[in-house]
Formats: sequence, C-alpha cells, structure tokens
Amino acid sequence: MMENSTVLDRVVVINDFSIARGGATALALLSAFGLAQRGVPVTYLCGDAASNADFPSHGIEAIGLGHKALLESESSAAVRGLYNLDAARLLAQWIEQHDTSSTMYHLHNWAHILSPAIFGPLKSVKGRVVLSTHDFFLTCPNGAYMNYPRGTPCALRPLSSSCLLANCDKRNYAHKSWRVLRQAFRESIYHLREQQPKILVLHGGMRSYLERGGVPANCIDVLLNPITPFTEQRIQVEGNREFLFVGRLDYEKGADLAAAAAREANVPLQIVGDGPLRATLEAQYPEMTFHGFLSKASIRELAVAARALVMPTRYPEPFGLSAVEALWSGLPVVLPKSSFLAPEVDALGAGILFDAGDQPGLARAMRHIADDVDHARGMSEIAFTQTRALANTPESWIVKLHEQYCRMIDRH
Repeated sequence: MMENSTVLDRVVVINDFSIARGGATALALLSAFGLAQRGVPVTYLCGDAASNADFPSHGIEAIGLGHKALLESESSAAVRGLYNLDAARLLAQWIEQHDTSSTMYHLHNWAHILSPAIFGPLKSVKGRVVLSTHDFFLTCPNGAYMNYPRGTPCALRPLSSSCLLANCDKRNYAHKSWRVLRQAFRESIYHLREQQPKILVLHGGMRSYLERGGVPANCIDVLLNPITPFTEQRIQVEGNREFLFVGRLDYEKGADLAAAAAREANVPLQIVGDGPLRATLEAQYPEMTFHGFLSKASIRELAVAARALVMPTRYPEPFGLSAVEALWSGLPVVLPKSSFLAPEVDALGAGILFDAGDQPGLARAMRHIADDVDHARGMSEIAFTQTRALANTPESWIVKLHEQYCRMIDRH
C-alpha cells in the first residue's frame, strides 16, 4: 500500500478515560499508540487523570482533567454531565496554544466525563474533526435505540415527540429527561449538519440508525474494528465443554440471560467482566464461574478451553469485539438476530442465532452446540478460515485511520 505524502503535525485523541475498561477506550488507546509508532505526534486529552503508564514510553503527550465518571461523582455530577466547563476550557486552551492547519482531532467517548461541552471548541477546527461512534449516544438519548423497560429495540426517531414521551431509559423517566436535555445541549453546541465532521462507524449497519437521528449520510464512513484473535491456531472446540461470556455485567449485555440459559442447558459457563449485575448473578448462579476483568492473556486461557462464545445482547449490538475475536480463533458464537454481525455469521455458518431476549432459545442453541460435536467442529473451522472480512487487523486499522486523517487534511 502506497504511503500518503501528507504530513500530520499532530493527532489529538479525545476520550473520557485513559484506562481501558471497555471497547471504546481500548480503541482510542490503540489509535494513540499505533499512530505514535508510525511517527505521528499524538496528544491524548481525557477526562480522568491520564494515568496510563504506557503513554511516556510511546512519547504521547497526556493531558487529563482528573475528574471521575459521572456515576462515581458527587451530587453536582448531573450539572457537570450536561456541561463540563473544565473540559471545554482545557480543549479550547490547547487549541489556542498549539493548533495548526495539519492537526487532526478525533473524539471517541464523551458521555461519562467530558460532556457535550467538549464539542464547543471543536467548532474552531471545522474540517479536521473525526467522531467515532462506539454506541448511539451521538443521536439516541439512551445510547442504544432500545426501550429498556420493555426489553425491545426502539424504532422511534430520536427527539421526536414520541421519543420525548417514551419511558425507555434503564433507570427511570427522570433520567431519560436528563439525557434528552443533554442531547439538546449537544445539538445546540455542535450541529452535525452545520459542522460536517467525519463520523466513523464500526459496522455498516449503524448507518440507518444514525441517519434516523439526523446525521448526514455524506458524513458517515465505515471503519471496521481492529481485531486480535484470542489465539493464532484454531481452538479445538470439539474437545471442550465450557461456554464463555465476555462483557459488561449489565442488563443490555445479557449476562443474566447467559447464566440462566447455561443453567437450563446444563452447560458450564465462564463469565468474564464486571458491572452492576455481578453480585446478584453470583448469588443466583453459584455454579457459574465469575472472573471479573481479566487481561487478554487470561481470557485467552479460558477461550482455548471453550466450546463456544455467547453474546446475548438485548439491544442492537453495533459490533461485538469479543465475538469477532472468538470467530478469528475458531470459536463459534451464539448471538441474537438483532446484532449487526448476525447476518454475516449466519450466512457463513460460523455460529447460531436466536431471538434477542429469548432465554429458552439461547439455551437450545447452547445445548445443541454441546451435544453435536460434528456441527461444533464445522462451525469452528468455518469461523477460523472464513471470517477475516468481518474486521481489520490492528495494523490495517491504523493505516486506514491515518489515511482518513490525511485525506481530510488535504481537503481542508
């Protein structure tokens, strides 16, 4: 691939956190480290204390507010979540002192600390802003296009009268109202049709959801997630018994469905991740093994002993990093039909689909994989050899990201 001749003065990566506890921050960090390795100067501006120990060794300038996530903060968090004045001042000051016409700005997550305020200073660098959509908070107040009380996907247009009246939040209607107000703040501060940022989606299936929320179609580009498989050799699933869940232990991720289905199917389940449901699930399912957060190496040890990975998300899952990590390792996946990967996985025959939220259906799929050795082996071989088009490698992802920045600088 021919290298672009455009020289970037610097890329400013903007994100709530500097320590990865989820896919969005992991990708923000990967971009920072990967760009630095390619010789691009990088500034990482974040809402927490910027305490990632790997920043100095990569030559990355790290700037942090030192704030906690909203759910860990004091009573004033509700106001700061609508407009974090410190965040706006920090970025505005950096732009005033250091910006050049060949400096790019890439905003990842902002809803946990930085708030809509972070969009204000970005108006001054129009044409050089990239927004990554790891979820749907850019358009949907609850971030998932899901009616949580009903447990069903939402088909409403964000901020329409029907949306405003819908009690769809996972907590209560008061929290929904606060999120609507935050959405209105973001729109008033940074109107997408006026600013025309480049918006990167993880999967083409996200396009229609964002366009429903008012994102101009010409602003959207697909950049498939970067994936590193659990193992470079095919996992010999035909000799394994364990099922594996990797993800946040929260309602929308469906860890409770996985545990209940595993009990119904009478199969062992290894659960990796943490979240608000952990204590309840540990009490309800003592036969399951709960590991909390684990390193990639530790997850690999569980993966090589697994029969399949389950990803029972209740909402329309935009991607699912762990699912593709599993597929590339030869581990079949069980996932809901509403996930964006589902049609591709089903067409290839690399996993089994079930209706979102259908615990008996999930249990049947798990029992089938446990009982049918030949089918499990066949899905494993297909997953290992035929799913590479579902994602990028970290190397190809960094190259494509770098090229995106250079094209924007050339146009600017």
